[in-house]
Amino acid sequence: MAALYVVNLQLSGVAAAMTWLVVTMLCLIILPSTIFFVKVKNEG
Repeated sequence: MAALYVVNLQLSGVAAAMTWLVVTMLCLIILPSTIFFVKVKNEG
């Protein structure tokens, strides 16, 4: 999170907002997928 704060200081407002949006979308996709595949692997 500290790295994202530093990026916000160096980039323009639009680029910083886009960075936060991309990171948020990746977290919302990757974390549930990882949990799902770990459960499927453990059950199978």
